[in-house]
Parts: sequence; C-alpha cells; structure tokens
Amino acid sequence: MTGQSSQGESEDAAVARPGPVEPSRGAPARGGIPAWLPNAITALRIVLIPVFLLLAVACQQAELVGQAGQGYRLGAFSVLLALGLSDVVDGWLARRFGLDTPTGALLDAIADKLAQVALLAFFTLTPGPAFVRLPVWLLVIIVGRDLVLAAGCLALRARLGKVEVAHEVHGKLSSVLIFGLAVWATLGMSPRAVLPVSLVIAAVVLLSTVDYVRGGFRQARAG
Repeated sequence: MTGQSSQGESEDAAVARPGPVEPSRGAPARGGIPAWLPNAITALRIVLIPVFLLLAVACQQAELVGQAGQGYRLGAFSVLLALGLSDVVDGWLARRFGLDTPTGALLDAIADKLAQVALLAFFTLTPGPAFVRLPVWLLVIIVGRDLVLAAGCLALRARLGKVEVAHEVHGKLSSVLIFGLAVWATLGMSPRAVLPVSLVIAAVVLLSTVDYVRGGFRQARAG
C-alpha cells in the first residue's frame, strides 16, 4: 500500500524521522485542506481492517452451512479497495499540501502493519471453503521481518541517537505484493497458485530484509 510515506515505505516508516513541524490542530493548509485530514483518513484505514475481517468471517460461515456468501465476499473486496484507495489518498494529500509529519508517518506505518498482519493471519489461520488457505510460514516471514527491522532500528537509535531511513524500491514492492495477494485471495485465488506466489513474495521480503539489515550495519559502522 502507499500511505503518507507511500505504501512500501512502511518497511521502515515506524521510526520517527526528523521532518516538518507538526501543524496545530485544526489549522488549514494550502488549498484549504484541513491539516488533520490525512491522519483522519489513515485512522479510517485502521477502522476498516476489522470491517474486512467481519465480512470475510461471515462469508466463511455462510458457505460452511451451504449458503451463498458472494455478497459478503464482494463486501470484503470493497473494503480492500477502500483500504488501498485511502492509503493512496492520504499519502498524496500529505505530500501535495505539505502535511507530512512524524506523527502521520508513524500512524501510517501502524495502519500498514496492522493491515498486512491481519489479512495474512486471516487467510492462514481461518481455514474454510470460501477462501484458499495461505501457508503459515509466509505469515511467520512477514512478522519476523517486522520484528527484525524494529529491533535493528531500536538498536541503532540506542547506539547513535538517530536512524537514517532509506526508502528502497524492494520495500515498496513487497508491500504491494502482500496487498495484491490479499485481494486475489479474497476474489477466489486458485489453490494451485498459492505456493508459487507465496514463494515469490517470501523471496522479495527476505531479500528486502537482508538489504535493510545491511544498511543498518553500514550506519552502525559509520557512526
């Protein structure tokens, strides 16, 4: 997804960076856009996550008892579209009108991580007839990546007092692939496609993690 720091930047956006001064609450921005609007859209994205889960669970339960769950499926898909669109919109507003702030970047990172983990956890831990089941090891890799990067950022901050954030293409790509996988699984992914697609995503995530870790070691040596 692409949020206030763009979708793929959520790999490392959880670290508060030195940036623009926080605007005062309710202060208007250029073009008459309220300063709070991008963060409000990001907060809405967090609210949409349990809405998706409720609709997806309802779809599973309906098909378990032999009823049609297509209405719930379409509703869950619509929520995913809203998640993706809101991620793009809040990022565009923040950049276009100079409303990007450390708080906004942190909130955006939280929204992205919650969405990724919640979506993957649903498709890996709730087997049923409505959706394909994704491999648990893919969820472990995604969560493990986040833990490794968070630990590295904390270690660098403790040692150097700051962390220089580098936003790489592979970070954006991994986030886009994870979101795309969730959309495909919601629409009715073929079980035969699960393993090859999961392996590709896992490879991108692992390579991205290795590159970020190497960058962290370079910062530590330079500092």
